[in-house]
Amino acid sequence: MTQLSGKIYFVESDFLFNHVYIPKKDETSFIVTSIENAIIEEHMIQFSTTPYEYNGEILSYNINLLINDNGLNYSGTFSEKTDQDWNGPVSCELFENKKNYFMYGKWTEDEVVLTWWARIEKFQTGNIIEGTER
Repeated sequence: MTQLSGKIYFVESDFLFNHVYIPKKDETSFIVTSIENAIIEEHMIQFSTTPYEYNGEILSYNINLLINDNGLNYSGTFSEKTDQDWNGPVSCELFENKKNYFMYGKWTEDEVVLTWWARIEKFQTGNIIEGTER
């Protein structure tokens, strides 16, 4: 089993336009960090984020998702690496092409809905993942 890496992006919005979020001067509503130790299989997705700073805090997450009964979406939870009690629901759709996986979904943290997306490369340091071709 090869562990993969990539990038994850968060936007503090549910894109339903039910509210307008305008960040304060020194605050951002957009976050990007790296993904490490990603495992993507037909029935599950697991990965961790590298530490990043947000509003003066250093954050890093573990994400565990299982495929839903409909076989189209994944859902599960995130937990902050240093505080397992800091957790919440995560869901996504998984898309795939020859070189990458792409995930797009919702992340709820402290009653704030974030939209997130991630791109994970299938090939790491010359390895080819089973069942794929370059």
